[in-house]
Amino acid sequence: MGKDDDDDGEHTRVRWLITVGRYAAAVLVTAVTVAIIVRAAAVSARSEKLFINVINATVTVSVSKSVKPTQVTLTLGLVSQNPSGRVGIKYQGVNVTLLYPNGTLIAWIGINDNPIDGIQVGPELARDSFVTTTLDVPADVSPEFAAMMKARKGPRRVDNATVHLNGTLQTQISGLNYTHGGHATQYSCYPVTIGDFSRLNYTRTGDVSCVPSPSNGNMQHFLCWRAELVWCCIGMVYFLVFHS
Repeated sequence: MGKDDDDDGEHTRVRWLITVGRYAAAVLVTAVTVAIIVRAAAVSARSEKLFINVINATVTVSVSKSVKPTQVTLTLGLVSQNPSGRVGIKYQGVNVTLLYPNGTLIAWIGINDNPIDGIQVGPELARDSFVTTTLDVPADVSPEFAAMMKARKGPRRVDNATVHLNGTLQTQISGLNYTHGGHATQYSCYPVTIGDFSRLNYTRTGDVSCVPSPSNGNMQHFLCWRAELVWCCIGMVYFLVFHS
């Protein structure tokens, strides 16, 4: 009897220790997850900013009639600055639209294969991005625009134009990946001069700032993927407590 009682007591102590270990692991997982959520909330609730300027407030144009069809080459320079000391910022999937002063389209530039597709700026850093793209006439840009850039006596430039940027802005919490999905962010850069400056006596001015459009997508995205994280935490705790 005495030996059986001792064995039962030992088994009870072992089961008790296992149960305590399960709950301790569950508490640890919960604490770590809550800490991550709180840290992420602090970042996402305060929307980070990416400042973008068009270098020299210009888009450079060159027209080649030596090939068929005629081709127009556009060169655009952007400087992107991340003032945050806490997170990295990425602006990806960027498309550029060039607009006349009246808002009509000059050209749309899909630049998925260019470096600007993934402008990535670390905390308190700035980055220059230069994009050169070649468009066919008339498939990608109008014959009238190409003719204006080649005109012997014409202005060969468009003043007070707008550069419109459309892409996805993402943030990176230190030690973690960039938030998947991010939120759509647009910038309008005005006034910009578009022209063939190799043939013009043109004095370049300073950079022009790009103004972001307001968006609430950051908080919506924050609520979405943090909910996924919470459910993952609940699943882990359930497994540790009831299935270990």
